[in-house]
Amino acid sequence: METGQKATIGVLALQGAFQDHIKSFQRLGYGPSLRLAQANLDEVDALVIPGGESTAMRIIAGEEMMSALKAFVHEKRKPVWGTCAGCILLSDSVCRLEPEEASGATKLVEKQSNDGYGDFIGGVGVKTCRNFFGRQADSFEAPLRAEGRLQRVAPDMTAVCIRAPAILEVLSPETEVLAFVDLPDRDVTVTAAVAQGPLLLTIFHPELTADTRLHRFFVSEFVLPSLAAAEAAALQAIKRESLPNAAVAREAPQEPRAR
Repeated sequence: METGQKATIGVLALQGAFQDHIKSFQRLGYGPSLRLAQANLDEVDALVIPGGESTAMRIIAGEEMMSALKAFVHEKRKPVWGTCAGCILLSDSVCRLEPEEASGATKLVEKQSNDGYGDFIGGVGVKTCRNFFGRQADSFEAPLRAEGRLQRVAPDMTAVCIRAPAILEVLSPETEVLAFVDLPDRDVTVTAAVAQGPLLLTIFHPELTADTRLHRFFVSEFVLPSLAAAEAAALQAIKRESLPNAAVAREAPQEPRAR
């Protein structure tokens, strides 16, 4: 996707609804590029990790690609937006709910997620619970209660939740809560969107609606500021490199002029 500042956004096409993300960006007049290999991550300024199944995505990606994604997030610190499974992959702590027999009744208990398929990417200080609301049949739509800067641009969005995770706990003071989902019939409120630095997480699928405000929000609030900061840093580096040469030129003895 070419922006006014020549930014390129990659949509990770491992599994899940990556085509729907592409269509959402195209509605805004952008044409995002699919990025499938580790080498291609060097060509993008930002990345979208779409929904799908987080375990399947890690298996398909393999160790090499997962290492490249971790470097993209933790070393290059470029903007990344994770939706649903992408939200899980970018969470610092991931748990799951399992049935447990207690006093003759079955209840769900929280357990640390460890499926044997390697580490998650991490980067955002939250605890996220996989499949918090149940199976595919338990998928739902609900009004999104936006907060802060998201409330200013998208106060009335609908959250499409498909086998959705839930952000149960904020672990870092650097994490900004952007939205909640209230479910009165289930007597539960969960955090539905957060941001930390250049990273944006949503438990829901905005790409499955005609509403492109969250895609525009990602570009305007994360991608373009990151690109502007990178360009400013590059200019400062050029100035620093040129200063010693300019100082040497000023201090060099001048040849006497011929009379």
